[in-house]
Amino acid sequence: MSRWHSQEEVDALVRSRVVEQLHKDIEAYDGAPAAAKEILRGLAAARMMDVDLGPFEDALAEKHRRLGLSAA
Repeated sequence: MSRWHSQEEVDALVRSRVVEQLHKDIEAYDGAPAAAKEILRGLAAARMMDVDLGPFEDALAEKHRRLGLSAA
């Protein structure tokens, strides 16, 4: 039997999926432009959903450091 979900439940589910995918994308990031584009899309989606971007920014900065990529 189907169950109706409230808008808040749908928003929470979508938010958690975006956050989960963004974590995966950052972890898999290898410096490739296509991967960076996906991360930017995820960050934009997370921002639109009022997700705190601080942890993602920190994880991405750490990933850059480990890869030896320049910030410029």
